[in-house]
Amino acid sequence: MRTLRCSGPEVRCALLAGDATCALHDEADLAVYDESTITPLLTLRLIRPRRTIPIAFAKDRLNAEGRHEPQITSLASEAQERGCFGHVPAR
Repeated sequence: MRTLRCSGPEVRCALLAGDATCALHDEADLAVYDESTITPLLTLRLIRPRRTIPIAFAKDRLNAEGRHEPQITSLASEAQERGCFGHVPAR
């Protein structure tokens, strides 16, 4: 799995600028966003029906070794012909 990272607020965000797609999304199979850093507008742009990849929202947590790792809290994905958005069930 190859990891790509958005350079953040220092550069123009295509989705916030109103573009229909993000160049990073074109290269990825899944996008993970830190839910504590995204704005309501970006959230709406990410979960729009014509997204090209599944979008996962995550929060930071410490694992058993004390390392930071993402904990997926919700997922926007395509379910058959319609979009699907919901919380990830607890294990």
